[in-house]
Amino acid sequence: MKKIVMLIFACALLFSCKDKNTYDPAYLTGAWQCEELGSITLPRRYQVDIERDILDTTIYIIHNFYKTGYETDVWFSLKDNLIDIKFQPVGRFSFTGNGTISDDLTTIELEYDATIFEGVDEIRATYRR
Repeated sequence: MKKIVMLIFACALLFSCKDKNTYDPAYLTGAWQCEELGSITLPRRYQVDIERDILDTTIYIIHNFYKTGYETDVWFSLKDNLIDIKFQPVGRFSFTGNGTISDDLTTIELEYDATIFEGVDEIRATYRR
């Protein structure tokens, strides 16, 4: 009987210590390192910040998207691990695209179009923690 109680206790402890980051999409919030390759722009690395919308938990906001500055916001919706960046003008640019989030929430892969003065810059970006 004592072994059964110990086994139950060990299982309860194991399940209570699960990494919540693996299961909680709120883990996406915070600083990410971006590596970006564009059809017009040179490869570049920079940091972005992601926050979750307070009214709609399926919406996230990226600050410094396409290295436009931390005072600019680009919004995306999230369903399961799929990202949808609806068309949105931001300053002198506009963006539209999509992406995926890895199951362990450590990598974000994006493909999007950035309409800039020189034309449409087709971007492949990877965000990592």
